[in-house]
Amino acid sequence: MRNTGEMNRNQIQKKLIIKKPENSELIDTAKFYLRAFGATDMSKAEKLIDFWKLFIENKICHFIIAKHKEKAVGCGALVTYPDMAWVAWMATDIDFQKKGIGNVIMKNLMDYAHEMGIKTLKLDATEIGEKLYSKFEFRNEYQVIWYEINYPRKSNDQRGMEITVMDEIPEWCLKLDKEAFGDDRSQLLQLLLKNGGKVLSIENEGYGILWKNRIGPVIAENMECAIAIVRHASEMGAEKIYIPLHKELPNKFIIDFNKKRMGNTQIPCCTRMTYGEIIKENTKNVYASFIAATG
Repeated sequence: MRNTGEMNRNQIQKKLIIKKPENSELIDTAKFYLRAFGATDMSKAEKLIDFWKLFIENKICHFIIAKHKEKAVGCGALVTYPDMAWVAWMATDIDFQKKGIGNVIMKNLMDYAHEMGIKTLKLDATEIGEKLYSKFEFRNEYQVIWYEINYPRKSNDQRGMEITVMDEIPEWCLKLDKEAFGDDRSQLLQLLLKNGGKVLSIENEGYGILWKNRIGPVIAENMECAIAIVRHASEMGAEKIYIPLHKELPNKFIIDFNKKRMGNTQIPCCTRMTYGEIIKENTKNVYASFIAATG
């Protein structure tokens, strides 16, 4: 005989409605999303909604919510590229966790990916989320860590590298990015620039995008170039950077970043995970990632 908890779990799952959210449903979704990650300041909800709308209205993501008795209790999305997709904004209302809602949302997203012919999915998982994604045969790759940049403004040590700041991204940057990332994400990068982002580049060697208060991605052909871009971004107001600890990342980059150059505070890390076919990436040129969301 099934126990009461299992019966309740199954009853909730059967009554779930999976749908694209109306604008009026985003505020409640944003609030339970923030609470699910421990936030208590709900004033951030409007900014989160604006971020979601940027992706939804420009057709860069497939965003869904799970509703139970007219209440939004779960959400998730796929940020889509031509050949792959990135799972983002996965969360369940704290009052409905451990009811299998995350499983239902994840299955729906994966079914959508298969329908679209997408054979590779990636995501950055929290410790809790990692357990869910492992059930769906996602494989661990490496850790990715947020850092707060606490670098002194107006440093003169740029190693003689000339940084160009632009409102548009040159073709050579897009080519370098596609080789590193493994897919064409020019639509996303151009969207960031149309919404206040800046390109920081050293011609034909590397580039980074400063958007809001963060620098990322940073794609460069050598460590010195990457450090110069990050330093310049810091001088322009960058406060956060998301660093992937892949096996080709130079140890000296992390040592310098933590101890000599930045004096940073490490904040929570995630695990990058992949499902499906392996894509060709040039990870050795990736010094910082762009991140929409973890979960």
